[in-house]
Amino acid sequence: MDETKLKQLQTEIITNKTKLETIYQQSLRETLFTNRSQIRPTQVKRVATEEIESLLDFLQDGQQDKATKRGEDLYQFGLGNESILHLGQATRQFFLTGLSQDLREPTMKVVENYHRYMMLGFLKADKKIILEEQERIRSAMERTLSYRNKQMELAAGMGQVCQATLDLDNLLEMAIEFIQMSLNFYFVGIFLIDEQTNSLVLRAATGEVGQKLLSEGFKLEIKDESTIGWCMLRGKHRILRNAVTEIDLPVETPLQIVLPLMLQQNTLGAITLYHQQDQAFSEEDLSALSIVADQLANAIENASLYAVSQSRLQQSETEQERLQQEVIETQQKLIQELSTPIIPLLDGIIIMPLVGAVDSGRAQDFTRTLLKGIREYRAKVVILDITGIPVVDTGVAAYLDKAIQAARLKGARTIVTGISDAVAESVVDLGIDWSGIRTLRNLQAGLIAALDDIGMTICLRP
Repeated sequence: MDETKLKQLQTEIITNKTKLETIYQQSLRETLFTNRSQIRPTQVKRVATEEIESLLDFLQDGQQDKATKRGEDLYQFGLGNESILHLGQATRQFFLTGLSQDLREPTMKVVENYHRYMMLGFLKADKKIILEEQERIRSAMERTLSYRNKQMELAAGMGQVCQATLDLDNLLEMAIEFIQMSLNFYFVGIFLIDEQTNSLVLRAATGEVGQKLLSEGFKLEIKDESTIGWCMLRGKHRILRNAVTEIDLPVETPLQIVLPLMLQQNTLGAITLYHQQDQAFSEEDLSALSIVADQLANAIENASLYAVSQSRLQQSETEQERLQQEVIETQQKLIQELSTPIIPLLDGIIIMPLVGAVDSGRAQDFTRTLLKGIREYRAKVVILDITGIPVVDTGVAAYLDKAIQAARLKGARTIVTGISDAVAESVVDLGIDWSGIRTLRNLQAGLIAALDDIGMTICLRP
């Protein structure tokens, strides 16, 4: 377009600026609700005025960059595709109907170029926003996937810890080590409720500080004054930054996280976590920790139930052993009584038959039984019948000798009966000296001798 026509066109636009501005405003109002973002009606006039100025600048120098920049600005302002197209149509209509024939053709070429470059700028900005939005979506998806993977890894790891043992102390120790290594916490501690004292007792903790606190039996009252108590009373987690906490650590730990250990509506205890970076954890990380806390709460309950069942089982076994021992002792006592009975024959005479093998334990029993019989029946003569003893060795002979001496001290004379041929041979072969003991072949002979000792005889009726 030559200089003369350009000046005529500029004069025409300036002269009809108000009319063109009205056309633009009407076009923008018609597409007001199709824009990318909300544009207030009061802003429409501003857009129309700036559009006329941009068009005049392009007519003046024809710079493509300005038209492209105008398209980008309109996109950033929030206009949509339909609004841009309506502006172009309004511009063409204005020049087609308002210009003379000689200005119309060159003007339309300039207008077409202007709107083409403006649309390129608009689409360029749109593409940029789309790419940025895609990048945000991709980054968000990556963060979500990373979070899900982290959550799954934590849950799987804690699941392995919870399944590894049913011993409560071992479970808590393994849990704090896993949490500390997985999430790089400086300090991890687990508190459980002591129902007897209604307090929170530290049951497991990491590091030298943790071992010191455990050795001291560190505990807290369940009150609002402590962060852990606050969480316990409400069943809610809490995040503190740069706050005064219950545990004094040797390094600066600006971040503290406390999670209650909840089983349905019951609170079993709490996990307290300290980190050296105050922005180390997000709400997503906290959600993963909550899953870990829930897993641990279930494992603690299982371990507690297992400990109770084991304790009851042990008590049952102990009681069963005690009852069994009582039965055995009762049976042994009965057997001893049956194996060493005292038979009162007449006033002053008792018979004690011995059956079976004699050892040191049984020897003491029959000696006690013998002395008890002498006392109860005021016996003066005791008949020890050893017919039922299969073998008499030096040990048996010594036991019998001690029993006879004990009876003698109680004032009773002892007669040993039931000396079989085999027993007699054994006594002789072993060189056992029974010369001081009155021995007879059988019980009948012993009975006659015992009666004789107390001045009695057996007479047959005529």
